[in-house]
Amino acid sequence: MVIILYTVPVHRLLKNKFDFGLKQYPIFDETYRGYLNGKILMHYYNYEIGFETPALFKLKINQKMEEIMPLYNQYYESAKIKIDPLSNFNLSEIYSKDINSDLSSIQSGKTDTESNANAMTDSSSVSNDKNINSDTPQSVLSMNNVWDGDFYASNASFNKGETTANVSTQNNTSQNTTSTDNITSNSETKEQFQKTLKGYSSITSSEMLIKFRETFLNIDMMVIKDLSDMFMLIY
Repeated sequence: MVIILYTVPVHRLLKNKFDFGLKQYPIFDETYRGYLNGKILMHYYNYEIGFETPALFKLKINQKMEEIMPLYNQYYESAKIKIDPLSNFNLSEIYSKDINSDLSSIQSGKTDTESNANAMTDSSSVSNDKNINSDTPQSVLSMNNVWDGDFYASNASFNKGETTANVSTQNNTSQNTTSTDNITSNSETKEQFQKTLKGYSSITSSEMLIKFRETFLNIDMMVIKDLSDMFMLIY
């Protein structure tokens, strides 16, 4: 069996560690670049390049990727969007309310205190002193004789006194106390209510699933097929 090669197959370039480039074209996620490049080369593994030299092939395939990837990046980004296949309407109603209140009050108080204290003290004392000396006591003296002076004595002294004291004390105390309090309070209340209506109408759930499956895209294969003119399509 004779195998005729017109150019170079991809697997031979891979075996010789040929640099295909594919490092500069725009891609939606840089971590996906290596996976997509490997998938392209594995798909065309046994295909011959569609150009006379590997260098020209490298130039053309990198140029092609630069041209087609901006569109396919949008496909990739849209594929990441999560949707509900059993819903064709989604309505949301949001209600919010803010309540602010300022309250202030003044409280006044007055206290009057008055006290009166009166005290009175009366005291009296009476004293009678007598001192009689008689060198010739010839008769007994009576008290009347003594106070009337009807007696005979060598010497005599009399003291008769009365003392009266009135003490009055008065204390008046008055006290006035006034107080005023200012009380201020602020309050803020927020209310939020959200109502969501979601589901499907005018269509059955099975019809919706069928339409949803029709949206499935194998974006990697779309890119690979778009590169088919880079190869000879015989192997």
